[in-house]
Amino acid sequence: RLALAHPIHRTHLPLEYLDVDEHYSVTIRKSLLAIQEADRLNITNNKHRLWFSYVFTDSHFLFYVNTSMCLYALETMANEEQKQQFLPLAQSFRIITTYAQTELGHGTDLRRLETEAVFDRTSDSFVLNTPTLTSIKFWPGALGRTTNYVLLMAQLYTPNRDHPCGLQMFLVQIRDLNTHEPLPG
Repeated sequence: RLALAHPIHRTHLPLEYLDVDEHYSVTIRKSLLAIQEADRLNITNNKHRLWFSYVFTDSHFLFYVNTSMCLYALETMANEEQKQQFLPLAQSFRIITTYAQTELGHGTDLRRLETEAVFDRTSDSFVLNTPTLTSIKFWPGALGRTTNYVLLMAQLYTPNRDHPCGLQMFLVQIRDLNTHEPLPG
């Protein structure tokens, strides 16, 4: 009841009557307000916060993937150093993450995943690549305007590309945290 009783629900036309920009503006406002209201109501359990936010935004919570999938992935798969660096930022919504696995040519079939991650010894970093048209990531939620990080699923290769080493997730910054402008590459 608290989620649906908020005055913001009476400040705009139904979402289906709004143009794209108005729809996004209302949805982002409601999503941010949902987080603030959950904090104000001291809803600390992540599942309860997610459910409250989902109801508050009429099923249009722009941070759903960040809250439901990416936070959990960071909590369970990151090492301690990564957790210290990224979890507080993700929990406070300073970074908003989406998940990118689905590829244009074969959907979510992990065995056919074509996105590559190859370790480059000279730069001491991984080079991520979608080498074919069919490997282009498809349908990562909120990537177009909202997120500033992506949790990218890729096939890991040895530096000399002998064979794949299995699947690996990479947390990749895609936008400047201050300006929200896309980063190069």
